[in-house]
Amino acid sequence: MVTIERIDGTYYKTTLDFTKGSHFEVGQAYAQEIVNTLPSYGATIDLFLLLSSEASPEQPEFATLITRAYDLIAGMPQDDKDELAGMTTVFTYPVDKLGDGMLSTNELLVFEVLHDVIDPGSCSAVPCMAPHRQRARPLSGAISTGTTCPSSRNSTTYNAT
Repeated sequence: MVTIERIDGTYYKTTLDFTKGSHFEVGQAYAQEIVNTLPSYGATIDLFLLLSSEASPEQPEFATLITRAYDLIAGMPQDDKDELAGMTTVFTYPVDKLGDGMLSTNELLVFEVLHDVIDPGSCSAVPCMAPHRQRARPLSGAISTGTTCPSSRNSTTYNAT
């Protein structure tokens, strides 16, 4: 259902096969494979969220971020909600405290739903799959408005796939 393969020591090739199970089951298998592949993932993401929150110009309280994440999740397609719900069965630490080295369910949801918003060095990507385009292949774009990486500040990258 899920494979995570380290490629050339530089990145991970991740495959989610939704023909092998429900979105919930794939989310659960994905989270478990993350833990199997990167045992320190929870501690790493917990620290990342702490540093991102501290670096945010707004410096929101974590409870506010949790509320925002749940607000956004409410409007997501059901399949996406189910995948997230599956992931939360693996990351079940009950305490929401950034910097404690543990990844709680709410911390996972904030990371999955909000981290591009609270981290000033993040970027966002979006595919364009319009059938009316002359070229029928998808167009992907990444927009980086990060302040922590001057070379990519306010850059836009487009990639035809």
